[in-house]
Amino acid sequence: IPGGKFFEIIFKAKKTGSLKDDINVCSILTPAQAYNHEDEIFDVELVFEGERNEKLSNDILLFQNEPNPFENSSVIRFVLPEKSFATLTILNNQGVEIKKFEKVFEKGMNKVSLDAASLPAPGMYHFRLKCQETVITKKMIFVR
Repeated sequence: IPGGKFFEIIFKAKKTGSLKDDINVCSILTPAQAYNHEDEIFDVELVFEGERNEKLSNDILLFQNEPNPFENSSVIRFVLPEKSFATLTILNNQGVEIKKFEKVFEKGMNKVSLDAASLPAPGMYHFRLKCQETVITKKMIFVR
């Protein structure tokens, strides 16, 4: 799922060390790849907290909102390779614009908080990031 989490693994350290040096994803036994509902293939990678900005700094990326589904508020994160003007638009399921955040965002990881009070009703929504020539859209669910 590009820019989103399909699952998360949390490790608890039992001795001093670096997970970054001790685990990796590879294609030795099976291909290290993920698939979406349209059977498109995506690379799989491990991203360690605190290293996202360095690791992802060359691409414009939009992550899945967290939490999703959400009840009161949700956070939308995205990465920009350089300080840039960008627009993050919230759309209802019919494609009607509900809310828009547009400004010059910083290089690296950015986040926008979405308050459920700014949405008219529970349901499926889309959020779309436009920056330069890149447009990325994802779905989110608002529940009560």
